Amino acid sequence: MVGLALSAFSAARNNVIYWETSCIDPRFTRRNLKNVFRTEIDGTGFGWYNVEFIAKHLAHRLGKKPNELRVAYLSEDSSYGQSVTETARQRAKQEFGMQEVALEYYTFTTNDLTPVILKLKNANPDILHHVARNQDAILFWRQAREQNFLFKALGVLIAAPMVVLWLRYAAFPNIDNYRLASLQFVRRVDG
Repeated sequence: MVGLALSAFSAARNNVIYWETSCIDPRFTRRNLKNVFRTEIDGTGFGWYNVEFIAKHLAHRLGKKPNELRVAYLSEDSSYGQSVTETARQRAKQEFGMQEVALEYYTFTTNDLTPVILKLKNANPDILHHVARNQDAILFWRQAREQNFLFKALGVLIAAPMVVLWLRYAAFPNIDNYRLASLQFVRRVDG
């Protein structure tokens, strides 16, 4: 984010257009720089649409109304992870009345998520809303499998598409009815 911010300020100072195509940190365009533009939604948009997908597409497939869903939130603690998670939490509660059963943030460089996984397992969520990067996603799934942490659906936003493939084929090779939707939601029906 520092490099992008410096580039944006430099563009504003020199009165040139800065057209950003990949920054999802919500702070990027909140600096009121007239010549700075973003071409995609930021992290808050991802959180907003994640909840939309849960309420309008997953709830009925799980045999529940949105306000009956038990949701646990897990996220790496960057500004992106926090913006996605906090927006999702707010909309889930205020607009759909979803039940928040857990909230956990962690540093993406951690080497052990077992205590977090045990807390989440005890919370017994229907849906786990997880924002991860790369190695932390792999670590989470490896340790979740070791702890037999099961849930009915997963909402996951991961920085690297290859991690999603790893999750499907290495972490949980026996997932039935696997479906990767446009928002990268994975439905799990064997839990």
